[in-house]
Parts: sequence; structure tokens; C-alpha cells
Amino acid sequence: NISQIAKAQGFIKRERKITAFAFLKTILSASIHEFSSLTFLLSILYDENITISRQSLSDKINNSAVKFIKAIFEQLHKEFIKITGFECLSKSFSDIIIVDSSEIKLNKISTNFKGTQNGPRCKIQTIYKYFNQLFKVKITKVNKNDQGYTSYINSVYKNNLVLVDLGYFVLNSFKRIHQKKAYFISRYLRNTTIYNAEDGNRIVLDSLLKNSNGKIDIIVLLGKDKDKLRCRFVAHKLKGEVLNKRRKKILRDKKRDGKKAVKQVALMDYWSIYITNIEETSITAEQVHNLYRLRWQIELLFKVMKSKLYMGELKDTSSNKSLLMMYGKMITL
Repeated sequence: NISQIAKAQGFIKRERKITAFAFLKTILSASIHEFSSLTFLLSILYDENITISRQSLSDKINNSAVKFIKAIFEQLHKEFIKITGFECLSKSFSDIIIVDSSEIKLNKISTNFKGTQNGPRCKIQTIYKYFNQLFKVKITKVNKNDQGYTSYINSVYKNNLVLVDLGYFVLNSFKRIHQKKAYFISRYLRNTTIYNAEDGNRIVLDSLLKNSNGKIDIIVLLGKDKDKLRCRFVAHKLKGEVLNKRRKKILRDKKRDGKKAVKQVALMDYWSIYITNIEETSITAEQVHNLYRLRWQIELLFKVMKSKLYMGELKDTSSNKSLLMMYGKMITL
């Protein structure tokens, strides 16, 4: 199968010293290290009784090689789906899907990704299926914001619950999830227009928060267009140490961003605020908050990527070699 995939992607056209399997094994062996020079890759091949020149190996690290390793990753993903037993852990949801992204810093000489003023970067867009412990990833340009990444909805099915961060707050995406008879929970995006679902009047958020008893669970309409999103607006006021941590983080972020640190935190920063299409009869406001905390699972996945597989920064100078290492690391993960 590996040889067939290599031929299909144009990586192996005729018999060579480096077989498809040997090349794959070399990439996977290198993927667990912080940096893999050509000399290191040659040493791995030497252990397989394959001796070639640096130039020959360098010529092998091309677009066809990237397509080959990427195809292996995609095939592995398909096989993983087949052999993983699906166990429903909840009566309410068939699976919980967590969507998030993480940036990877690249070598300045690597030119496939322009990145930002801090140098070339790329993004790993990740769809993590909590019940299956299965994840799908896509490498995208860093200058494409998360709101533009809507293809994750293709992985959403009936009775799935989708958890997204503010970067993916797109009302039309939430509508599409609802149309699939699936569910979503997202944090509320500041300054999104809110209307009372009963009388259609606009809601002033500060007034709503001030006049509450510390908990809010109402049906609202979101957005300015005629086809507004009808959803549940859930909020509870933070207290004690949780509030202190939130306030310190906000002031620290302001200082880091070069903004003048203010003594007062905005009123809504004292609250955790969510929107969801899950009915109140299905789960309580407290359960909405607890379910959203499952997003930390994807943060742990990113932590493993960066601390164990050194994906926070790739030092390879070749664009193709950077991509090979990324796919190799994801196969290893």
C-alpha cells in the first residue's frame, strides 16, 4: 500500500535506493526531534543499509515527497476511523467536536508561508472529536483568520455538539450547524447586537447584567440582518479567585498589547457569557459552562504537539522539508 501511494503521488517512478517505506520511516524517526538536518536523515537511512549522497536526498525532498507523506497521513486517518470503536458517552450528544487552531513558527528562509511581521508562520486548524479521541488537521496560512475557516462544519453531523472559541464566532456558521440538527456552544462575542426574542427590542448588555441576580438564561436574537440567529443566552457572574484571575489576565494582556492598563475591568468581564442552541430542558446553565470547559482538551493536544514533538517552531530552511516534518509529526502524534 505504501509503495502504491508513493507511485500515485509521483514520488516513486522507478526502483531507487530509497524505497517509499524507508523514506517514510526516516521522516517519522526524524519527527520526534527538534531539528533534523540532512546529515541526521542520512544517518537514519544508513541504519537501514541505504547509502546515498546529500544531494540525492536533497533532490528527494520535493513537492512529490510532500504529497506522498500527506497522502499517508490522510490514509492513516481513514484507517483509524475504521478501527476505533465508537462509544457514546452521553444521551444528549453523539459526539463533542472541539475546533481550534495553533500557530507554528517557521524558519525565515522558508518562503511558502509569508506569516506576519514576526516572520513566516502557518496554522494548524484542528477538529478534535472528544468521544472518539480522533482529530483532523489542516495546514493553512496564518493570515487566513479562523472566522474564514468554515469547512469544519462538513465534519459535523446530527446530534453532535460543537465547541468553538471567539475566533470562530460566525452567526452563519451557527445557523448551518443548527440546520444539521446539531448543537453549538460558543462564548459571546463582545458588541454583537442582541434583541429580545419576544418583543424584538434591542437589549443593552450592561443593563441586562446590572439588573440580574448573578445568573441569566434567556432566549435572544443575535445579529443585525433580517435573518437573525435565535439562540439561548447564558451567563453567570464570576466570583472569588476565578474573578481575580480573570482580572489579572485582562490587565496583563492590555499591558502586553501596549495599551494603558486600566484599574477598572469592563462589566461583562466579570461574567462568563455563552450562546447555544441547546434547549433549557436538555441541560442547565451550569452544565453549559461545564461542557464548554471541555475545550481545554484541545489545548492539551496543542501542548503535546509543541512540547513533545517540537511543533512550536520548525527550524528547517526548506519549505518542502518543513511540510514533510509537519506531516511526519502529525502521523507520530
